[in-house]
Amino acid sequence: PRCFYFAEREERCTPAGATASSYMSETVALSSQLSAATEPDTNAKSRGAVGTSSRRSTRIDANKRRAAMVDRVAKSVKRELKLLGSELQAWQQPKDPQQTARIQRECVKHFVTTQQQQRMREEAYPTAAAAAARLAKRLRNQSPCRPSVKPSRVHALSNIALRKETVPIMLHNSYQLAKVEPQERPPFVCVYINLASRVDRRESVEAQMAREGLHAWRLEAATVEQADPRIVSTTWNSSLNCKYDTRTLPATLTMSNGERGCSMSHAILWHACASSGDDTPMLILEDDAVLSPNFVARTRKLIARVEAAVPAEERTVLLYLGGDVMAWRKEEDALQLGYGLRECEYVYQTSSYILWPAAARKLLTLLPVDGPADVYLSRLLLERKLRALMCRPRLVCQAAPYENGDIDHTNIFA
Repeated sequence: PRCFYFAEREERCTPAGATASSYMSETVALSSQLSAATEPDTNAKSRGAVGTSSRRSTRIDANKRRAAMVDRVAKSVKRELKLLGSELQAWQQPKDPQQTARIQRECVKHFVTTQQQQRMREEAYPTAAAAAARLAKRLRNQSPCRPSVKPSRVHALSNIALRKETVPIMLHNSYQLAKVEPQERPPFVCVYINLASRVDRRESVEAQMAREGLHAWRLEAATVEQADPRIVSTTWNSSLNCKYDTRTLPATLTMSNGERGCSMSHAILWHACASSGDDTPMLILEDDAVLSPNFVARTRKLIARVEAAVPAEERTVLLYLGGDVMAWRKEEDALQLGYGLRECEYVYQTSSYILWPAAARKLLTLLPVDGPADVYLSRLLLERKLRALMCRPRLVCQAAPYENGDIDHTNIFA
């Protein structure tokens, strides 16, 4: 946070406990410096008439440097004061003392708030980086029941995930919650994916969460520039998908920018879930999700049912709260949990699903994501590398999933 700039790269800010009078004295001092520096130097002019040419050139250069410095300082001060809702003239000749005091208080408040946020981020980043390092080391350990993974992929994903503003703070928070008694922790962590340009969707999903009393983290959706080819492939084969979407033809297709960015966003959250400090599941929502009434209470019951039936180390399970099921698992091979839960093996849409850390760690061993996120996850379900449950009735639906979106779906239609 910056309040004013001074010459020679010197920065000064009002301390958190400064009073209005001390702050005003600095402002008046700055005004006097600026006015004194801008006055013509008459003595230098008279001395220059009798001085040598070398001295005249030296004084001219010094005056030019001083004039450039004054101009730079004045522009910086104007810009900073404009951010605080005032102009330079108002500070040089304050007419309304109450307005001046109000601006001073706002400046102090802004300084304190940004300092606290910076301190929180500085504390969170080492925690998150350590968690990512432990995760990478754990995934490298080869064993008969854990497939090996290329460390470069996990490292690349860690670097991208930790550059997201939300992820380090979210992981730091999860490690703090891990120290709390299990009965006092929240039953799940909620994160929603949102593009910076879709303010309308952000307002919609946040209004629904406020109605349900649900706290959620916002992950700014990844762009195609952030989609590392080691994590998200550039092409995908639709031969398997066309068996379930009979309108399409089998082909090797180039993934669109939107598909790669979407898959990368989900992979970042898989990494965050796998790096968390306990076995708390993560609810992943996309910003066009529409929540049903009494959403939180019903979701808690579904999570409790799954956790009661499946041990923590075996929860390589996805719990879909919404989506289009194209194929159900046969009854004799399916998990039987009741409470409206049924196992499925091919699902479209990833607008709302719950992921346990064991499943997230499994997903990281299966990188790269070689298709649209929903098709990729469905292929893993068919290969029995993961299991998925769908709740009935659905708790979430997607608002116009193939309209008014930002993703170009790649398919060849018959």
